[in-house]
Amino acid sequence: PKSPMALLESLGEQPGIAVVWADRLTADQVEALFAHLERSRARVFLQLADPRQTAELAAEAYKRGMYNRRLFLEYSLRERLAVADNLADAVVLLRRVEEPVRAEALRAVRPDGAVAFQERVVRKPVPKGAGAWSHHYHSPDNNTQSEDTLARAPFLTQFVVEPRYAPAPQSAVAAGGRIFMALGHVAWHEREEPWLNTLVTLNGYNGSMLWKRPLVPGIMVDRSLMVATPSVLY
Repeated sequence: PKSPMALLESLGEQPGIAVVWADRLTADQVEALFAHLERSRARVFLQLADPRQTAELAAEAYKRGMYNRRLFLEYSLRERLAVADNLADAVVLLRRVEEPVRAEALRAVRPDGAVAFQERVVRKPVPKGAGAWSHHYHSPDNNTQSEDTLARAPFLTQFVVEPRYAPAPQSAVAAGGRIFMALGHVAWHEREEPWLNTLVTLNGYNGSMLWKRPLVPGIMVDRSLMVATPSVLY
């Protein structure tokens, strides 16, 4: 992109989480930020080193109905983003970029996510050892033993998202950083009813709902119904 803020535009209307890290935003950058929020489904975490502008942008976001819904703000002088590891789909750096700042941005962005600074875009590589769960019982041989070598104790919660309560039965597969959940035809409570007979796809790093589709009513999802690849769900 011609500027780091152009990375936000390149994300289009897709849902996700973007991080913007700056000392202070210019008027043009503020305008570009709110324009992106108006026409996308993304959530933006903005970390600033200016307490007055942080308060002003919080008030403006509240007036637009975006505060802590679409735009989340943090004032901090620390050289660390208040974001979990591998969470953001994109990180935009609007500040002086030295190696510790660049390394911190790469910590916060998810594998295959992008970091933009000056006129450069750097993508975080997918680490070796990241496993997939392509079939109902892990793989075509029905051996339910994960081959992932990165997930180790101590375990921490990465995100909590909808659907927190879902119908039964259920089945899930995962590949390419996405989770596909087939939700069945039985609901015991009203809170589960909106998800009856639904296929839901989530970002595997931050839980953003990418899309959902209706399933044939009453289909038995607790079987070898789906095969996930990095690019296609069968």
